[in-house]
Amino acid sequence: MRKKIMRIGLAAALVFIFMGAGLAKEEKSKGQRTSVMKELQGEVTWISKTGDRIAIVFSRDEAKRSEQEILLPVDKNIVLHHKASIGDINTGDTVSIQYEEVTEETPNGVNSKRTAKAIYFIRAAEKKPVSVAPAATEENTNDDE
Repeated sequence: MRKKIMRIGLAAALVFIFMGAGLAKEEKSKGQRTSVMKELQGEVTWISKTGDRIAIVFSRDEAKRSEQEILLPVDKNIVLHHKASIGDINTGDTVSIQYEEVTEETPNGVNSKRTAKAIYFIRAAEKKPVSVAPAATEENTNDDE
């Protein structure tokens, strides 16, 4: 009887040990996950036709003739400030975008995902004047008549 109880107890202990080891492996495979809200301001360079992605140039170096641009997926529950819909934002407009960056450590490395959560419209694109060639008049022709 005593041996039976010890065998049952030993079997139960082994089951708990193996279950604990399995849970520990599962937690390691998930890795550490962090979420941080960040913000960038810049000029809109592209918006998808469906409004689910937006690209902005957030840094320009005129001396080096370089730009830094980011393409962000837009959350389906995006919060817009100063505009009724994302369709009201145009290329060239200046916006500030708050986005969530989720970083997860996995056995294969670090994975990051960014998603735009809020867009603040700051100002419309500057309208560039259309260059018009001056019309030919008698005063600006060089005819020696």
